[in-house]
Amino acid sequence: MLAAAGHEVSQIDIGDAERARETDAERIVVAGGDGSLALAAEQAEALGVPMGVVPAGTANDFAVRMGLPEDLEK
Repeated sequence: MLAAAGHEVSQIDIGDAERARETDAERIVVAGGDGSLALAAEQAEALGVPMGVVPAGTANDFAVRMGLPEDLEK
């Protein structure tokens, strides 16, 4: 959806922290649950960039607590 909207997108597996640190990303968007979110937050902090969250996990405790919509388009 991000690429279709004209954004440059690079997909990096959540466990590939080394590759994430080597990018010149302006932001990180993570699609997943609380475990993925925690790993991505560490990378966003290390890179000094903001992070977006696409709730796609099982319980999505963080997303629910933050009031994020479950509908991806929202």
